[in-house]
Amino acid sequence: MSQRASQGISRPALYILLVVVSVGGLFLGLRFQIENVSTQFSQSFELEMRATAEEDFLREFVVEVPVAILSLTSEMDQIIITYWALGGLITGDRIVDLSEWRDQFDSIEIRGFFLPGEYSVEVSITDRILRLEFSP
Repeated sequence: MSQRASQGISRPALYILLVVVSVGGLFLGLRFQIENVSTQFSQSFELEMRATAEEDFLREFVVEVPVAILSLTSEMDQIIITYWALGGLITGDRIVDLSEWRDQFDSIEIRGFFLPGEYSVEVSITDRILRLEFSP
């Protein structure tokens, strides 16, 4: 048996293994952080929307949009919060369900441009359309 074969893993292979394990660990940590931030945003946004519903959808509140939030869209009586990072390797949706108040509106319209930062959200119902206007 050669002396090289009895030494085990070569240094370049060991370095590659360390890099792969490190990158994998960073990816998992980032994924956890992004999911955590988007969940916190979704929960606070849902609490604000529920408080707004109690005031007949005539209210203004402030939200802090984190980096992980890509878009807010609507579908029927739900607001869909989509997060996206690392070129689509980390993605997901959170849903704010407003079906309890469906008798007050027919559709949801969301306006605004979403970059990280603080936004004022003006909520109103006009012509049976629930409108959310985000402004910096």
